[in-house]
Amino acid sequence: MGVDTLRRLMAERKWVLAEALADDLFHVGAFADSESAYVAYALARSRSNQDKYSTALEPGQVGAYLARQSQDFDLFGRCLLELAYIESRIPGQEQEAVHTYHQFLDHRQHYSDDVRFTIPDALFNLAVVERNCGKASDAMQHFREAVESARRVGTTPERIEVYTRNLRWQALQVGDLALSESLIRDGEAYCKRHPEAKTARVHLLNDKAWYAVSTGNHDLAVPLILEAITLGDSIDDSSALAQSVLIWSRICEKEGNLDGAMGLGIWAHIEAQRSQRPELVAEVQKVLRGIRIQDRETVVRSMTPMLRPA
Repeated sequence: MGVDTLRRLMAERKWVLAEALADDLFHVGAFADSESAYVAYALARSRSNQDKYSTALEPGQVGAYLARQSQDFDLFGRCLLELAYIESRIPGQEQEAVHTYHQFLDHRQHYSDDVRFTIPDALFNLAVVERNCGKASDAMQHFREAVESARRVGTTPERIEVYTRNLRWQALQVGDLALSESLIRDGEAYCKRHPEAKTARVHLLNDKAWYAVSTGNHDLAVPLILEAITLGDSIDDSSALAQSVLIWSRICEKEGNLDGAMGLGIWAHIEAQRSQRPELVAEVQKVLRGIRIQDRETVVRSMTPMLRPA
């Protein structure tokens, strides 16, 4: 079995078998640079798809280097995308992921149409990593570019909605209410065209609620949150549910109900951890720290029922 067999296994998404073969071929190394680059890429990607990010890192780096050496720019681009994703999933490697995504985008003129079609995803993933790193303005810029690029290349409406939803949330976080309002209208139009899109609907409800909070209209926000929680729970969307409960926690905090804010914050933290979205976990933790600073007794009151023996 050789590289052709490996290509077939990768196309069939048989990650365990692909990893085993790629690992054997990777250590043989008796190939031209382009084939060696593909073997390294396959090893990195097959491991990445099994959540083996730490062991995927080295072959990912080797694949990108060899593909660049062989002037196979399509493979180089794919290697960079995989490497950036791997780096983004390893704590402490986020800045490297940002650099790798930029490297991919810097070479876009060399790619075929097949690889250029992935540019919106690269911009979106770059924005996600920047958001995780606290680079709010950079994330805003690249979420916006992802939406614009996706419209140019004909990305599916469903995918464009995901990009737009993230841009809308980011705009709310940085307080750009004019952009948020415009994007909320876009979201309402999308949900009207796609009534079956429950995930889009629950995120829109959250964003409308946070917009209401941002403009001081708590009475409008709470019914939106309750609807979002019900819908988010019904489709088991932990990230949307975490955002819903977090907004409610913030309302309680603003209104001086610190016990309620802490209790809801703990619930939001559980859902955020379940979502496996580090930026959402960090956001919830920031809110919880703020409540603790205001009133340490709130923590004791919130935690006592959990710690009391049965």
